[in-house]
Amino acid sequence: MAFKGLLAASFLGLGLIVTLSCGPMPPQDPFNLGQAKDTLNKGMGWYQRGCHREAARFFTEGLVFARLADNPNLIVVARNSLGAALLADGQLEAAARSLGQALELTETLPDRPELDSVLGNLGSLSFKANRLKDAEMYWQKALEFAPEPRKAIYLANLARLSQANKSPERISYIERALEASKTKDVPISARADALALAASLAIEREDRPLAWTFLSEALEIDRQTENLAGLAQDLELSAKLRLAERKIPEAAQDLDRSFYLWAALGGTEGREGVKRLLALLRQTHQQGHPKDLAPYLKVQAKPQAFDPLGESCP
Repeated sequence: MAFKGLLAASFLGLGLIVTLSCGPMPPQDPFNLGQAKDTLNKGMGWYQRGCHREAARFFTEGLVFARLADNPNLIVVARNSLGAALLADGQLEAAARSLGQALELTETLPDRPELDSVLGNLGSLSFKANRLKDAEMYWQKALEFAPEPRKAIYLANLARLSQANKSPERISYIERALEASKTKDVPISARADALALAASLAIEREDRPLAWTFLSEALEIDRQTENLAGLAQDLELSAKLRLAERKIPEAAQDLDRSFYLWAALGGTEGREGVKRLLALLRQTHQQGHPKDLAPYLKVQAKPQAFDPLGESCP
């Protein structure tokens, strides 16, 4: 299960954009402010590539420039982003410090910048620390403070948490997440995530045509954005649909691609994904596909045998 936070969503547009439109150019930012925006955007680029340590380095540098510019909103963005990167890298204590500092600051500011994002990341931190009640509390608060386009993110997380707790509220959360994902300006990854959840529910209800409708759109979005966690999740669901349709060779191919994506993601989530996918590959192997399980067993036994993100990051 891939629980999602929201990494400093507002700073994707912070960098200066040069256009060919008529009229005077906007005034140039003072040096430190401009450096803060530029550095934070670079950090986001590394974060999206899965290079979380390099992202954390840029977010730390961006925090320095944001302090020099005395821009409280950007200080919140930097601390929240740093916390998210440290969390993704498995540094839970350091992530907690950075996110806690972001929360303390944003709660003192009039417009409380990134409040829902900080709360959402604290929810993800709590879940990773196995504090499920805290995770629910933070995601509920994030949902309360989130602008409409972001609500789908936290509804999806609450749906998965309800699934982990075997709570009947899961279905309601999935349906609400799907509806919220239709909101104007919703983050595209949130739309894909809600669609994947809706597909999983349709599979449970044995409504395969509806499941394929949801899943096809989710796959299209996640391929377009190269969302590795989303693609791993989508292909795992696709394999389950093909298994239900007794299309064993096609299911085995989906399992293969999902397996290597989970392996590439690493961490606890990646290891759990590898374990699930290997169990399914054992089933299809008994029916002739794949012919050899050895490559998968090698990756499970030695995760460093397949670490493309580690090899491509600084």
